[in-house]
Amino acid sequence: MNQDEHKIMVRRMAALIAVASVLIAVYVLRLIFLQLVNGESFKAQATNTTDYNFTVTAARGDIVDSAGRRIAASTTSYNVVLSKLLMGDEDLDTMLQKVVDLLEAHGESWNDSLLIGEPDAAGHYSFTAQADSTSDQKALAAMKDSLGLQQYATADDVMEKLVEDYKLENYSLHWQRVLGGIHYEMQQQAFSNVNNFVMAENVSEVTVATIKENSLTAMMVTHNMRDAIAHGNRLIMMNNGQVVLNISGEEKKNLTVEDLLMKFEEVSGEEFASDKALLG
Repeated sequence: MNQDEHKIMVRRMAALIAVASVLIAVYVLRLIFLQLVNGESFKAQATNTTDYNFTVTAARGDIVDSAGRRIAASTTSYNVVLSKLLMGDEDLDTMLQKVVDLLEAHGESWNDSLLIGEPDAAGHYSFTAQADSTSDQKALAAMKDSLGLQQYATADDVMEKLVEDYKLENYSLHWQRVLGGIHYEMQQQAFSNVNNFVMAENVSEVTVATIKENSLTAMMVTHNMRDAIAHGNRLIMMNNGQVVLNISGEEKKNLTVEDLLMKFEEVSGEEFASDKALLG
C-alpha cells in the first residue's frame, strides 16, 4: 500500500468513526429524553396499555345431594393484590407494613411460605420445616437454592441473606422476618411490572373496606354481576381469558346489570347465557 492509498484509508476510517460517534450521540440523547425528560409520561402510557393475564376458575354452581340439599356452592372472595405499576412512589416496605398492620387488625393472614419462625429471645431464627416431612424438606432445600445458599445454611444464614438483599437492616427483628417473608413470597410469584403479587386471599368485606379507606387495593374475583357492580371502584370483565370490559369512575357508579349485559354483548359479539352470574 503506497502513501496515497494509506491516506485514503485513514480518511475513510475517520469518516466511519465520525458517523458512528454521531449515531451513538443521537442514541444517547434519545435515551436521556425517554428516561429523564419524558419518563413519567411514558410510564403512564405503559400502565394504561399493559395487558394482564388472569386465570379465573369458572363458576361451577351449586352441588346438591339426592335430596336436593346444598353441599357446595360458589362464593364471592376477596384478595389483596399488589400491582407494581400502580403502587406509586411510596416506599415498598413502608406500604407492606401498613398492609400487614391492617390485616393483623382484622385477624387476617397473608401468604408467607418462608419456612422460618419468629426470632427467639437471643435474636436467633430456626426452621419450621418438620424433619420427618419429605415435602417440608424438599421445600426447605428449594428455598435455599432459590436464595443461592448452600444446603448446610442455617435459618440465621437465610435471614441474613434476605436482610442484605432487601435492605432491611434498619427494621426490628420481627419486621425483618415479616418483610423478608413477604419479599421471598414476591420472588416465588415473580412479582414484576407484568405479574401482580397476591399478598392475601379470602379476606373479609370489612378488611376490604378498611384497605379502601387507606387508599390501598383489593381485588374481588366473582361470577356474580350484582356483586361486581356493588363493590369496588373498578370493574374488569373477562371472556375466554381476555379482558373485554374495564369500567371505573362515574360510569361504574351508574352501571346496572342490564347495562353490563349490553356492553358485554357489544364488545364480545356473544350473548351472555349464565343466569347464575346474573342473579347470584
